[in-house]
Amino acid sequence: MTTTPQVFVVDDEESILDAFRILLRLQQIPVHTFTSAQEFLEAYRDHWQGWLFTDIQMQTMSGLALVEELQRRGSALSIVVMTANENIEALRVVLKGTAIVLEKPFSADALRQLFRTCS
Repeated sequence: MTTTPQVFVVDDEESILDAFRILLRLQQIPVHTFTSAQEFLEAYRDHWQGWLFTDIQMQTMSGLALVEELQRRGSALSIVVMTANENIEALRVVLKGTAIVLEKPFSADALRQLFRTCS
């Protein structure tokens, strides 16, 4: 029996959150959105499984700091870091394979392909 993955999205841009809500709900994938890393961490539960998409540059707490905190907690979430402004290769080195890097802007097809490839 296959379970439907849950997707958690952390981004301070409402348009990105809206795009995820629309795309994933059309595919009947549960999606939970958060406007900051702090908001996500307040809601986070250790038993959560699925995907976390987080922007790299956000106010107060960065996506990298969020990834580090989840690693410290032993999170089982698969993590995708979204960025428009970083050196992609340098970011991959910093993450050391702990997360997938997704360059913004990305298409709905690219997101679907990511789910197919990594599921």
